[in-house]
Amino acid sequence: MRLVCLIVLFAINVGCDKYVERDKYDAAMEQLAEARQQLEKTESKLTTCEQQPKHHYELRNEGLRTWRFDSATGETCVQLTSDADWKKPEIMRESCAYQDYLSNGGNFAAAECIYLDRGCDRLANLAPANK
Repeated sequence: MRLVCLIVLFAINVGCDKYVERDKYDAAMEQLAEARQQLEKTESKLTTCEQQPKHHYELRNEGLRTWRFDSATGETCVQLTSDADWKKPEIMRESCAYQDYLSNGGNFAAAECIYLDRGCDRLANLAPANK
């Protein structure tokens, strides 16, 4: 019987080291929850930043035209030119506005209509009829 009592007392004493007060436990859990929320916010910001394209634009003058060169991707487009030059369809297709429109998900037919005023009748036929 004494042996059983000694074992029980020994087990109770060993278990006392691991006891944490409820207030301290609640405070620690609250800090953990806050840290997890902060981590989630930081990870979502990081994901957003990683998804944004990284452009490094340089402007270069060559003759009548000023070209925008993206050193990160190697893409070029016409940033500035003369009024007479802008009237040429091949120059307008090389314009930064035209190229940016296409790279942001715009379709070719809509770009032709918007920037060159061509093919707008085809777009009107494709649009759903107003009822």
